[in-house]
Amino acid sequence: EFNAGDIAISLSKSHQLGPIMVGANLKYVSSQIANYNANAIVMDLGGMFKHPDHQLEFGMVFRNFGFVLDDYTDERTSSLPFNVQLGGSYKPEHMPVRFSVTGTNLNVKDVQYLDPERDVVTQPDGEKVSEEKKLSEQIFRRVIFGAEFIFSDNFHLRMGYNHQRRKELRLDEKSGGAGFSFGFMLKIKKIEFDYTKVYYHVAGGANVITISLNLKESFGSKRIEVDSKI
Repeated sequence: EFNAGDIAISLSKSHQLGPIMVGANLKYVSSQIANYNANAIVMDLGGMFKHPDHQLEFGMVFRNFGFVLDDYTDERTSSLPFNVQLGGSYKPEHMPVRFSVTGTNLNVKDVQYLDPERDVVTQPDGEKVSEEKKLSEQIFRRVIFGAEFIFSDNFHLRMGYNHQRRKELRLDEKSGGAGFSFGFMLKIKKIEFDYTKVYYHVAGGANVITISLNLKESFGSKRIEVDSKI
C-alpha cells in the first residue's frame, strides 16, 4: 500500500485590451507517488477575442511549458505535457444554448494510439493484423465539443464530449461514460457555484467544484475563486 498526491499552486494575471483579453498562469506543480517526488515550474499563456456585438468568442492558449526541477528518480527524464489549444464559442441570438468547439494537442503530430493487444483487424484468412491509423481519428481526437443550456442568468446546464478520452480509456465494450462530462452553474446573490462530473474510465471519474465570489461587486475588490477536485 502507498499514497499518491499532486499539488498545483498558481498565480494568474489578465489584462483587457478592448475586445481582446490576454492572460498568464505561473504554476508550481508537485507530484508524489509513494517515496518518489517530482517538481516543476510551468506557465500558461493565452488570449481571447470577444465580439463586441455578438456572443461570439475565440481563444488560444499555450499550456504547460516550463522545466522540471526534480524528477522521480535520477535516471528518469520526465517531460511536461505542452499543449496548444484553439477554441471558440457561439450563442445564437434567439437560442438559449451556447455551443463550443476546442482544438487540442495542435502541436502534436500523431495523437492516435493503437493498442497492439486490442486494436487489431481479423483478415478473411483468420490472420490478425494491427489496425491502421485513420485521418478521421487524427482529426476528431483533437476536438472537444461542448454545449451550455442557459435557463437564466443564475442557472446553466453544461455537457461536453472528448473523443480521444473515450477511445483511449474505455475497456473493450465497456466505457463507463468515458469522454463525457456534465455539470451546472448556480448563482445565488454574489456567490457562483459550479459543479462538473468528468467521466474518465469505467472505474470512475472526477468531481470538480468551483466556488466564486466577485469581491469587486461586494467590497470594491477583485474576484476570488476556490476549486476542489475529487
